[in-house]
Amino acid sequence: MNDIINRARALAGLYPYVLESFDVEDGIALASAWHHGEWNACFRRLGTVEFVELLGELIEDGWIKLEDANALLMEGNASFSYAHKGSTVAVRIIPLTDLEARADSVSHPNIRVLLGRMNSAAEKRDWSGVLHASSNIFETLAKEVVGTPGVRDKTLGAFIDGYRKSSTLPPPVLDYIHEIYKRRNKEPLAGHGQLDTPTVTEAEAKMLVVMTKAFITFEKEMLTSGAATSASRSSGTSQ
Repeated sequence: MNDIINRARALAGLYPYVLESFDVEDGIALASAWHHGEWNACFRRLGTVEFVELLGELIEDGWIKLEDANALLMEGNASFSYAHKGSTVAVRIIPLTDLEARADSVSHPNIRVLLGRMNSAAEKRDWSGVLHASSNIFETLAKEVVGTPGVRDKTLGAFIDGYRKSSTLPPPVLDYIHEIYKRRNKEPLAGHGQLDTPTVTEAEAKMLVVMTKAFITFEKEMLTSGAATSASRSSGTSQ
């Protein structure tokens, strides 16, 4: 613990902590309390570059497995990962399209996590997984747009009319989102465990990845900019 803390402190430009022996129980307790507090802070105080460097060192020295580190980074939708390069560890930057970068920049943290899951499912050719992640993204986005406490624990189907009233998206797009949500509940391996073979095709899933990011970007940028008037938002109300 002292070793890792001092590596992090060095990257942050701080002096190392010299570990000493203590004859007094109070001194041992004090040192232990300091180390546990510093342990919680040592990663958080680092900038991105320093964090990448420290994590790479910990992988090289065997403190954490490369596969475990990459799994956590993917879960957090990070834009980099690690790869073995001989006896060292190299950093691999994951390129983002302009659309993906914009969707990521305007999204709620939970949506960024779900975007990472959707991308991961697409990379693994898990097309029903793409549908599942996309539907969850739309449901989370809808709750954020409506913004009332009453929808926090509801399913999208239970407040779809409220979302239509608050959304900046046109009615045909909202119909499409609603259909994606309903299909998730019926599609094998998307919403429930089933023995039937999934029916989502590769083309459908790849289109859904792009459309999901586009809808997020438009919705959030329009709401943030204030370009959408109350009248335009209410145009999505079902007749």
